[in-house]
Amino acid sequence: MKSLTEQQKKMIKVGAPLLVLLLAAIIAMALLNKPTRAGIRPPMAEVAKWVEVVTVHREQVMPKVVARGLVSPAHKIDIKSRVEGEVINVSPKLIPGAQVKKGELLLAVEDADYQSALAKAKAELAQARADLHIEKGQQSVAYQEYQLIGEELPTAQRSLILRQPQLKSAEAQVASMQAAVNKAELNLTRTQIRAPFDGIIVDKSVDLGSSVSVNSSLLGLLASDEFWITVTLPPKQLQWIDIPTADSPLASKVNVVTSGGQQRQATVLRLIPELTSTTRQAQLLISLKDPLALTANKLAAAPAVMANEYVKAIIHGRPVDGLVALPRGAIRDGDKVWLMSDENRLAVRDVQILYRGAEQVYIGAGLTDGERVITSLMKTPVVGTLLKAITTNVDVGEGDDAVVSELDEVIES
Repeated sequence: MKSLTEQQKKMIKVGAPLLVLLLAAIIAMALLNKPTRAGIRPPMAEVAKWVEVVTVHREQVMPKVVARGLVSPAHKIDIKSRVEGEVINVSPKLIPGAQVKKGELLLAVEDADYQSALAKAKAELAQARADLHIEKGQQSVAYQEYQLIGEELPTAQRSLILRQPQLKSAEAQVASMQAAVNKAELNLTRTQIRAPFDGIIVDKSVDLGSSVSVNSSLLGLLASDEFWITVTLPPKQLQWIDIPTADSPLASKVNVVTSGGQQRQATVLRLIPELTSTTRQAQLLISLKDPLALTANKLAAAPAVMANEYVKAIIHGRPVDGLVALPRGAIRDGDKVWLMSDENRLAVRDVQILYRGAEQVYIGAGLTDGERVITSLMKTPVVGTLLKAITTNVDVGEGDDAVVSELDEVIES
């Protein structure tokens, strides 16, 4: 038998340890894969996820529509002169911002010429009346003479004999002179410019000694008893608002919020039958009485609302039955909600959102009384996940929230 060569001895020396290691690995794997005495390991128990839920129910809600708009005077006029002459009297109140009462004298134009014109017209009227009186006397004499003739004459001839044309002419002259007197009196009255309504002076164009002509601008005056607010909102939101018409006087109440955050009470007045040209929004006219708080109780400290002020209007909508109010955060992926089913598992459902509020949404269809809506967040929401509810004190039945128009959401964001 031949002895091993040096090379073979070297291979055996290197390969023997590797063979031992390979056998050890095979034995270890066999031991690990050997089943236990109890057989297959039991599955782990399913752990429920904690969530916050609210139980909803349908009831009557009173939505509020939020819109914004510009304040403008209900009545604003530019008072012009109806006569010509020199301004001889100016009221101390003829200052922009001053409050004036209806009938109060604001300024006066020199009236000497108009006094003379009135005196002349009255004199001419007196003369015309005298001429009429004389003519009536002459007509009486003509009638007596006609009776003496004792025969019937044609109508035209009889009219001439009885002086009827002369009588009509005298009567017309009296009427003409009376009209001249009336006009002279009117012009004399127009030399005194008085406030046509309670208001605020906004500007003036004349002063003491100014010469004015017919149609010269004298001053600007706006009514202080009422301002209008024109707000814009999506047309679909008009369905929640009471707008007075000839057949129905019902008008939604409005809270007007000033730029300083103070509030005033107003009412919806009219719907302007024209959409805005750019945004295609509906236009609603709101009436605010005593906007400058001139007649309000001083103790109430009602804030003044200025013309051309940009304000927010919270319009109280009409009551709507059978709606569900939910926190705004309960809406997922557009128009979906997460529900906790009767088996305490996660379910997802589409709902019909009639309108969205700043903090709440109002559901018309998709939910039934007694169902539990999840209001908290879930990291990995998977339909069928086991859930456990956390009791909350959220009352979603209160419909006291404000509907935010699409335009308003842009402004608020």
